[in-house]
Amino acid sequence: MKLEKEQINSFIEYLNSHDGYGLNQMQEQINVLLGEFIETFPYLVPAFSLQFCEEEEENIDFETEGTTTSTYDDVKQFYLDTYETLGNLLIIPAAIDNIKNRDDANNFINNDAGIVSLDKFITSSKAHRFRLYNTNEIYMRTIDVRYNQKLRNAIGHNDVEYETSTQKIIYIPDPRKREKKLSEYLLEFEIEALSMFKTVLVISEYLYRLRELELLSKGVKPLPVEFPTKERRKEKIYPNEKCPCGSGLKYKKCHGRIF
Repeated sequence: MKLEKEQINSFIEYLNSHDGYGLNQMQEQINVLLGEFIETFPYLVPAFSLQFCEEEEENIDFETEGTTTSTYDDVKQFYLDTYETLGNLLIIPAAIDNIKNRDDANNFINNDAGIVSLDKFITSSKAHRFRLYNTNEIYMRTIDVRYNQKLRNAIGHNDVEYETSTQKIIYIPDPRKREKKLSEYLLEFEIEALSMFKTVLVISEYLYRLRELELLSKGVKPLPVEFPTKERRKEKIYPNEKCPCGSGLKYKKCHGRIF
């Protein structure tokens, strides 16, 4: 909220002028993912519960500590959709870090992804966008980007097998070297999905602030909410009069329903 207004407004205009990146469009992407999370959450309870355990995650024996509530197919789509949504949303912390640290949304620091501008970000692959994650940047370090790029690519190429008995996800990281296979346990896979989802939630707060600033730049002011006091309730308020709370609605359609 305290960043340079012209740069923020310019960034908002840029987003709104590119299909799929408008503030309302990105909010809709988050809303859809939230709905999917609600449906998938029963499968993710064991993975979700681990964040409240005293034992460090690195000490978990995934070979013996599996999950009893899900299979790979139960959570695969949620993983993929979270990855795709986050890949788009990463433009927000990256750009506001540029504004905060370098006074220009287009001024990216040197990175091995080769992303040097907002235009380059939009035309880059999701894999390259994730490589922008940098804990030295103020807004980027508030998120925890955890993902397995090789596994994601293998899913896209349908180079994945799932062993129900061991809960191992076996995949081919490089389609050119099909003899080489890697594996990841289902519980690890679910932890990664939840980690990406939590990152989406953090960025959704940034998005909320950008939408708020967009309204303020247009001169929109929030209406003051003044609930009627006991003294005012004694006064006669007719049903078709405007509600005294300031909503602009008729009293009968607003607080008249309550009192």
